Amino acid sequence: CPIGEFIANETTKLCGKCIANCEKCSNETQCEKCNSNSFLTFTHKLCESSCPAGEYVANQTEKKCGKCLVNC
Repeated sequence: CPIGEFIANETTKLCGKCIANCEKCSNETQCEKCNSNSFLTFTHKLCESSCPAGEYVANQTEKKCGKCLVNC
């Protein structure tokens, strides 16, 4: 499947669309790699413009968020 899509059906090799701003996903609800303008959230595997509350920028190069400690 092309960038932004995933194999939705192994038998027919039918592709499905990833969520918004996602380059690589394993299904229609969880992203593995976001486009260059988005951060991959740790908890929900979504692509957002910044890390949400309770998360921080864990890897600026790969634009991935990490989960904050419980008392953070």
